[in-house]
Order: sequence, then C-alpha cells, then structure tokens
Amino acid sequence: MNKKKKFFYVLALSLLFHTSYFILHTSNGVFAQEISLSISPPLLEVTIKPGSSFTQPYEITNNSQNDIYLKTIVSPFEPADEEGNIKIVGNEQGAMSSQEGENFFSLANSNLKLNQTFKLSVGEVKRLLLKIDTPPNSSEKDYYFTFLAEQSSEGLFIEKGSGGENLIKIGANILLTVSESMKPKKELILAKFTAIPKIADVFDKVYFEVLAQNIGESFSKPMGNLEIYYFGRQKVKVLELRPDNVLASFSRKIKCIGEEIRDMRYEIRNQGDCFFSSFVPGYYKAVVSVSADGEGEMQTAAVSFWLMPIKLIIILIVLTIIVVGIRRKIKKSL
Repeated sequence: MNKKKKFFYVLALSLLFHTSYFILHTSNGVFAQEISLSISPPLLEVTIKPGSSFTQPYEITNNSQNDIYLKTIVSPFEPADEEGNIKIVGNEQGAMSSQEGENFFSLANSNLKLNQTFKLSVGEVKRLLLKIDTPPNSSEKDYYFTFLAEQSSEGLFIEKGSGGENLIKIGANILLTVSESMKPKKELILAKFTAIPKIADVFDKVYFEVLAQNIGESFSKPMGNLEIYYFGRQKVKVLELRPDNVLASFSRKIKCIGEEIRDMRYEIRNQGDCFFSSFVPGYYKAVVSVSADGEGEMQTAAVSFWLMPIKLIIILIVLTIIVVGIRRKIKKSL
C-alpha cells in the first residue's frame, strides 16, 4: 500500500470512528431527555346529586429518566368528531373557559392546590385527591371535563424552539352526571346504518357503518349486536358492538369488538371495524340492535348486500377469450 492510499485509509477510519461516537452520544442525550408520564384511572364516570360531593384518587407516575415539574388543571372538553375524539375547551395557558361546572373541582391534598406547581422525581408516584363539589342549585345534566397534569415551565429542561415551549400534558377524562333521581333518562337512536359496498366480491370485506345518536339526558353506552343472515334466514355471523360512550346530545360511530387474531409471537385485535366476509356467494341481510346501557328501548335497523364471485367471473371471461383466440389461431394454421 503506497503512502497516498494509506493516508486516505487512516482518514476514513478516523471519520467513521468520530461519526459513530457523535451519533451514539447524541442519541443517548436525546433519550435521556424523553418524558414519560402515566395517570390512573384514565376515565371517571360518576353520577351524583346536586349539593353532594365526591372524591376521586388519582396516581401520576413519572416513568422518565428526569425529574419533572407539573401542575394540575381541570378543563372542559367537547366531542371533536363522530369517531370519539375530544377537544379541550380552554385558552392557551390551559385555564378553563368560563362555563357552568368550572368551580366544582378542587384538590383535597393538604399541601397542594390546582394550578400549583410541584416536583415529580424519577420513578415517583404522586397521589392526588380530586374533589367534586356540586352546589344545591346545580343544573341536572352532564358535565364533561379532563383532569390534566401539565408540565410547568419551572425547571423546564426541554429546549425552546421557534414554536415556544414544548410542554407535555397527560389527562384523564371525567364524565359527570348531576341528577336528583340518580337515574337520568338514557336513550339512543340509530341515525345511520349502511353496508359498504352493497355488492362486493367474495374475496373482499363488507363494512358496516353504525351511527348512534344520544337523545337522552346523560351519556350512555350502546349495548347490542350486529347479526348477519344468509338469504335473510340462516344466521351466519354475530358481531358484538363495542360499548363506547356516546355523550348526551351528540352522535358517535359505533365499532365492533375486535376478533382476536393469534400469532406465534403475540395476540392482536382489529381496530374495531364492523365487517363481514364469506366465500359463499349470495344475498345477505345485516340487522343491528342497540339499546342505551342495555336498559333503554331497543333500536333496530337492517340493510341488505350481495356477495358475488366478481373477480372469478372476470378471470374466467379473460381465460375464455384467451382460449378461444388460441383455438382460432390453431385452426387457421392447420
């Protein structure tokens, strides 16, 4: 090896070493800055009378590799769409918007209040007691809030960018029903039920869209099934509806409980789509039945669809055309 080649060889090794060192140490620094928080329970559903109180313990855990400063707030939320997503209603500083119910909440911890900054060390679990006090003159209805633990700018170690501080938040939703009778009216109606597509190939899936509208006085869970019948008589499939909460005066697309799919390494579930597939062609009918919390009036709707061997027919037609063409060429050559 001549001196010139040896020089470039040593230079390449040196660059590779320093680049690897920089990447490894930079990666460790980035991972060290990651924040991981958890809050339990993630959802609270409670019904209380006007003028009464309720205390719910929460646990916030710092699973990060760094200490973090937090503050807790309670902000109202509202549905953002028909998929179950929500939108926090508050200003940019996290303060609650002015609406009824904003003064229901406080912390029962002796040394801590809402919106007060506290330190959560690495691996520490903080127990917070959220107290709900409803005045005697509270309106009998639902109140929807999120109990938020938000990173405070105090002790902030995340770099500030052009977009401002990247504050981490974690929240637990609160579905609060204020009712004197403790049994508010719950009623769901089927606003939409359709099969997509109405004519499908036997190798494809037919998806069902179920939209439930809550016309009752409180949030409720859709309880029921979606049944598939072959030629309207023989029951061939039963899908159980997923009991996701439908908030009062809102609509939500209802999913189905996913079928368990077993793998050699792990178990997974589908994303909740209501669908049906079969290699048996013919006429099918789907019937959905749903009630609010399994107690309200049962609502039913039906839709029909066809499964046909469309792809197989196309393949046979193409093969027939090819065979006929080949036979004609053979005859001409004879």
